[in-house]
Amino acid sequence: MVFHVDRRVSADRTRNRGVNATEVLTWAEIAEWAKREGLLDAEQARVFRRMAPAGPLNTEVGAA
Repeated sequence: MVFHVDRRVSADRTRNRGVNATEVLTWAEIAEWAKREGLLDAEQARVFRRMAPAGPLNTEVGAA
């Protein structure tokens, strides 16, 4: 699960630059998979499904 979450976060941060978007699961797909595997319960899966990037993260110093 950590692998999929890491790839999703990375894709969200870079807006899929350098990452093949078809190879990265959506938050909803991660939630469904984790629920089937018994890693999340229904409420936790619901939280994952609602996750969406707020916008590109800009970590450069002095960026506006």
